[in-house]
Amino acid sequence: MSEIDPIENTDRYIKIQSRLREDIQQALENDGLPGNPLKRGLCHLYWMYKKQILLEKYGINWRSPSDLTPHVVFD
Repeated sequence: MSEIDPIENTDRYIKIQSRLREDIQQALENDGLPGNPLKRGLCHLYWMYKKQILLEKYGINWRSPSDLTPHVVFD
């Protein structure tokens, strides 16, 4: 079960989505991490960067799947 924050369906989010992916990819690479969020355990780092970039750069308060479903273990 995976939830998405309803903010992801807003025009504001949709407009910056491709830039956001690039920003997250760059942040991961800057820290020497692989940019593939599907690798085991990397989703948490990906979400951390996504949350941080969305808030700091775009002023969007986003909630990760783990924030939305704290009873679910993501790996």
